Amino acid sequence: MESSAPPPVFPLPPPNSPILDSALGGILLGPLISTWIFGVYCLQLYAYWTTRFNDTWTLKSFVIFVFVLEVLHTVEMWESIYEILVKNYGNLAVLIDLPISMRLATIASEGMAVSIQIFFAWRIRTLSQNFIIPGILWGLAVVRAMFALVTTIQSVRIRPVAKFFADWSWAPLGMVAVGCVSDILIAVAMTFYLRRNKNQLKRTTEVLNKLILTAVEAGVFTTILGLALLVSMALMPDNSAWPGIFFIYAKAYSTSLMVSLNARKHLRTQLLSEEQSTFELVVSPRSMGFREGETGTTHRLDGAGDSVVKLDAIHVRRQGQTEP
Repeated sequence: MESSAPPPVFPLPPPNSPILDSALGGILLGPLISTWIFGVYCLQLYAYWTTRFNDTWTLKSFVIFVFVLEVLHTVEMWESIYEILVKNYGNLAVLIDLPISMRLATIASEGMAVSIQIFFAWRIRTLSQNFIIPGILWGLAVVRAMFALVTTIQSVRIRPVAKFFADWSWAPLGMVAVGCVSDILIAVAMTFYLRRNKNQLKRTTEVLNKLILTAVEAGVFTTILGLALLVSMALMPDNSAWPGIFFIYAKAYSTSLMVSLNARKHLRTQLLSEEQSTFELVVSPRSMGFREGETGTTHRLDGAGDSVVKLDAIHVRRQGQTEP
């Protein structure tokens, strides 16, 4: 690690100075907005666990893994803000050498982003039944992870922020650019394959429209934040805008993950409501010519009042008896 002398103490400028806006505005507002999004994420997480989806333990473990990274990212974020705004209150020189916790936050942030993009690639694999688009997304995820690794190592090794951006700006810019490409590709692929399945499943058109809208909104949200982060890093590396956007960026991925998982609840509710639009007539076995214990078909009445036949066999039971 390169050694350097302690930074000088720069006193705060007068109140209402534009220097404060550019130097501290994003560092303050970014964590506040990010924490609000974290609250939305926690509500979505609570809804996921209380809905009791019949998910595999692999998926549930992945949700827990993302939650751990979310908590770690939030702790690192506020530790950075505390060191900048409290421990070094009145000293703008701290911005020359940002806290180590802010640099390490890249690990949690990109860990969430890369793993969630891999998850969405797996969902596209399930929808498409091929490996072309998922394979491209998995490759982009590996490239993004490599950029994130270089960014983290070099930002910790090279302490002055200006020197880091002068020598290694290609690493964080490449990391964010690859993320934007992946987000756009995920949104387009999810929309395409959901629309294709919608044409095959007429009964669930309304629900699939909602799933398509959810996929597009999640992709647009992360892409807009990624582009904003990319532009602010490239054009304003000395401004506090990019740290503020950086803190919000990670929360967008975790929230979009939980929203997409909970969107299945609408699908299940819609299907159940369609099933409940018909009701079954339970009659005495003897009146239908069956003996107790035999199987046969039953009749139902749908919402239009037409008599239809349920083709799957059921177990005939005594009238008034509760079926096990």
